[in-house]
Amino acid sequence: MGHLPETLIPRPAAAEEFGELVRFLDSVFRAGRTQSMQQLFPNLYRPELAGRNLVITDAGRIVHATGVFPIPFRVRAAGAVSRWSLAGLGGVSTFPPYRGKGLMTKGLHAAVERMRAEGLALSALWGDRQRYGHFGWEEAGMCCVAGVTARSLPPEQTARLASWERVAGPADPRLATVADLDGARDTGADRDRAAWQLLSSRLGFDVYLARSRDDEHAAAFLVGLRAPDTPDVGRVTELGGASSLWAPMVRRWMEQEGLTETEIHLDPLLLAAAEELLQYAASARIMPTAMVRVLDLERLLAGYQPVLAARARRFGLSAPLALRLETTDSTAAACIEIDATGALRIGPAAGAGIAASTIRLDRRAMSLFLFGPYRPAWDRLCAGQTVAAPSLLLARALFPLPLFIPEINRV
Repeated sequence: MGHLPETLIPRPAAAEEFGELVRFLDSVFRAGRTQSMQQLFPNLYRPELAGRNLVITDAGRIVHATGVFPIPFRVRAAGAVSRWSLAGLGGVSTFPPYRGKGLMTKGLHAAVERMRAEGLALSALWGDRQRYGHFGWEEAGMCCVAGVTARSLPPEQTARLASWERVAGPADPRLATVADLDGARDTGADRDRAAWQLLSSRLGFDVYLARSRDDEHAAAFLVGLRAPDTPDVGRVTELGGASSLWAPMVRRWMEQEGLTETEIHLDPLLLAAAEELLQYAASARIMPTAMVRVLDLERLLAGYQPVLAARARRFGLSAPLALRLETTDSTAAACIEIDATGALRIGPAAGAGIAASTIRLDRRAMSLFLFGPYRPAWDRLCAGQTVAAPSLLLARALFPLPLFIPEINRV
């Protein structure tokens, strides 16, 4: 195929194009498989959401698609709460004869413009690091992965469960309890019952609710995922609710599914609660939660204001301090300031009379600075900066920020 005309530009898909869009995505991602993208992601691929996909058409047919799907997020600390959305990118695909012609570049640039226009401060995707790193995305955030086996997790654990029930589907009233337990978390994906109704219908994911034999008020939930190519290995993608039930639930799920080993993905904020479960771990490691790109640094930090303010108070940072963060391409910048009263403020610049040291990083390094996951790498980023000691103290007290995106929310 020769040179493509410049008139091939991304635009939101029309509702009447939904059928063609799904067929196109299936031809790219699901060729030879029985499950369609609509079955795998019923929360994303619905006719009324067709416009969340940016498409490029040629001669009346779709030849490229890039999906932009908001993921509601909640940050809560010390009684303060902030709710906002990050942007999940998915379904990035090009019809094979059109590959290598710059359509993915057009699609991703258009997606960034759309996300910024919609006020989305952070983007996340799950794909090849080398491919998307070229466009500014970097692996960041933190997921703790613990491995347990049928030998390491004793079977007598299940005796602690008074009930163990699989959520039967979107209409199951038990989803209200799951949503309530999930809503007790301070920071993470913000999901009400309606969101859980959509997410629980995703193929491959099973949601379970359990109650304690020892405490009638204790309840917990588990989200499990089976991989068809590894029938004796499973993955617990989420745990919530009473942590005393997590080990019994994992063991019960393994017995039910005939698993010899299971990976458990944990939000780092839940590690203290997971102490009992982790004593049975045969292995443990840390991995990034996604590839992320900062779109609006000031808006992003404002979304994390409750956590930043709580950390500043915990470390006793009360003297006038300021730290400016900016990307080397000057597309994102913000200043964090603690005034004489100890109040934390986020804005484009420090207040009058307050000197701010600047940490200046490229887009990918900025994601690592903000979200980790690896503390030694974070320390190396700071070591390469010329920052006054008080501002460096501020940076070490506030960062990295918590970011964990459950697998069931990925796009």
